[in-house]
Amino acid sequence: MSSFTRAESDWLRPPEYDDRAVYECCLCGEGICAGEEYLETGEGMVCPTCLDDLTVREFASTVLRLTTTIACTD
Repeated sequence: MSSFTRAESDWLRPPEYDDRAVYECCLCGEGICAGEEYLETGEGMVCPTCLDDLTVREFASTVLRLTTTIACTD
């Protein structure tokens, strides 16, 4: 195999990602591996599973540390 053919073959091959965790999800504690999409927040990293499963209310309270209130009249 010529060096050009080997370089072309290597260039077309998708990258191989390591299965070891690079980060830990701040919500579930599962590892986030190289090549996985994640959300970086001030509280930590959120894995793709938690990101897909969070409702807006859960995201606001858990990740953003916001609270909801109940409207009332004086």
